[in-house]
Amino acid sequence: MIEYDFHGYTMHDAIHEVEMLIGDIRKRKATETIKFITGIGIIQISLTELLNSYHIGYTYQLGNQGVLIAIIE
Repeated sequence: MIEYDFHGYTMHDAIHEVEMLIGDIRKRKATETIKFITGIGIIQISLTELLNSYHIGYTYQLGNQGVLIAIIE
């Protein structure tokens, strides 16, 4: 599992990082489980919107709503 901690990132930088990650994984035709540590706020809201736009499912980590787990194919 790959882990990204977006504490301290701007929303724009976090979204850009995730877009690059999605592009890289899909270009390699790979499957990766990613743990996104976002906290609860605008970055998480923007990230869930981005994942939805790419049709990528995600769940919240049990016991920590500030962490998203996604499988990117």
